[in-house]
Amino acid sequence: MVGFVQGFLLRGLLGLAERGTALTDRSTGLGIVRPELPTLSGSPDSYENWDSLGAKGRDFVGQAPTAARISGFTGRTAKDPVRAYVGLRSGEGIGLTDPERVLQERARRAVAELDRAGGFQRNGSDPVVWWQPALIWSRPAWLNGQRAHDVPPTMRWYPVVTFWQVTCDLAASEAVPEGHGHRYGLMPVEAWSRIVPPDGWTPQDTERLVAYLREQP
Repeated sequence: MVGFVQGFLLRGLLGLAERGTALTDRSTGLGIVRPELPTLSGSPDSYENWDSLGAKGRDFVGQAPTAARISGFTGRTAKDPVRAYVGLRSGEGIGLTDPERVLQERARRAVAELDRAGGFQRNGSDPVVWWQPALIWSRPAWLNGQRAHDVPPTMRWYPVVTFWQVTCDLAASEAVPEGHGHRYGLMPVEAWSRIVPPDGWTPQDTERLVAYLREQP
């Protein structure tokens, strides 16, 4: 009897807390509006609906600075930031009921959203990351708009042909200079030194580290 009462009360309290959290999650902070930048989740270009982000997600992307604000602080040319967010409601509206599958779907959507917004940096001429079966029947996004500097402006997509062209390029993806194809070399060192530099780290430190690593067998 005691266990039944405790279980009943516990479920009731948990249900009440969950409903209260759900109401809060549907709210939007003061001054937070749907972003227009394509690099932000919830924007018109995003895979994620603005309402599905939840209160925390809307705050996260709604408070993102613009490239102009970043430049105003650093005094350097900047890019619009990438902020990818997937809310708790993502994955629940497509017929999934198993909690594990819902979590997997959220993770999949988060990676897809980050990829869409340009959160992954890859060489434009790297066939390893751009190869996919869909090249047989559809034009890839990397041939649209502004292309990477090492993707020829004369390159065109042709059904089946482009698929085999990229497939053949896989064999020679590392037989190219560093910074092209699948050869990233020491580029990650320079990238991470800009993203999360240690305290007191300078560009000269990066140059010394790169030079040291180049000397290693």
